[in-house]
Amino acid sequence: MPLRSLRAAIVGPVLAGLGAVPAIAIEPAAVAEAIGAALIRGSKAVVSYDSAMFDGDDVVIKGFTLSRPTGSQAVRFEEALIENPSEEGPGLFQTPRMTFTGGMLTGDPSGAIGFATASGVTVLDPAETQGESFADGILYETAEIRSVRLMRESEPGELVVSRVTAQSQKVPGTPREESTGRVEGLSLAPELFERGRFSPERLGYDALVFDVTWDSVHDVDAETMQVRDVTFGFRDGGDLSIAGTLGNLPDPRVLNDIDVLDKLSDVTLYDLTVSYRDNSFAERMLDLLADEQKISRSDYVAQMSAALPFLLAAVSHKAFRSELIAAIATFLQEPQSLTLDLQPDSPVSADEIASLVESTPGALPDRLGASVRANAQE
Repeated sequence: MPLRSLRAAIVGPVLAGLGAVPAIAIEPAAVAEAIGAALIRGSKAVVSYDSAMFDGDDVVIKGFTLSRPTGSQAVRFEEALIENPSEEGPGLFQTPRMTFTGGMLTGDPSGAIGFATASGVTVLDPAETQGESFADGILYETAEIRSVRLMRESEPGELVVSRVTAQSQKVPGTPREESTGRVEGLSLAPELFERGRFSPERLGYDALVFDVTWDSVHDVDAETMQVRDVTFGFRDGGDLSIAGTLGNLPDPRVLNDIDVLDKLSDVTLYDLTVSYRDNSFAERMLDLLADEQKISRSDYVAQMSAALPFLLAAVSHKAFRSELIAAIATFLQEPQSLTLDLQPDSPVSADEIASLVESTPGALPDRLGASVRANAQE
């Protein structure tokens, strides 16, 4: 049965820094404590709950809460339903599904989580779990979160996410793990842009709503990640898509390592394509900028196109600069798409890229095999 680490899919990054509680048996209290211990392994959080009881073959946990030791931030779920927990497989116990409902976040940010659920779950023994990342002790097949709302004390408005789904599976007979998922309806309230120059209303939007999808394959043995597609979709705006292959990827737990920068410098780029396809956002922006200068859009585009050689003078590779100027000018004239391709002859490390930027930036386009095009038919 395909499984993966739940990581922060249940309660999010606001719970980093939480502690561990041992589980001893498949009784309701032990189920609650085992889940808490698996979620917060390697951290300094506090786990508590009001009650845990059987409801037939299921376990119902009331008031399940994870909080920082200082009490400055916490997430509390009114109820968690652990369906038919069993000790007959790997780990401390397994459940076909566990669901957390009525989530409330206190502190800054504050907010709410309608519900979070995961299927095909195995809760591992923290003493036998190698990872130190949040929720490393829980494996799952699918996960879903709905109705997330977040607010900051210092900012007006709120961020809303309608739904997050994730699936993961191991490819049989290989060290490859496939991961796909989707974030739906990430909405930014207009109040968040009150102090900005380009408010949604000025661009003709009632709200800014985004969707994110991803599809990737991780080869654990080869330490490579093939990003088949990651797309950031701006509804009625445009889509930014990324695809490529990266190597020498460190274990995700490297983010807790004091040597993180040294390890990330070894990350290797095999190939990368970044593409933006417009669906009115660029058109709206050009109209707004032209209106601010009280000239026609065609005149504004002509001014911008004429200024491109000066604006891009820092790009010292003449051929690539000419290609970049031509592509941007074409896009400004008729916004459809812009695509950047990086196809190096041999893999290039992040450390080598940084060295070239500092010493000989003019050599970078050739080393990366960089090319750019506008309005290409994909």
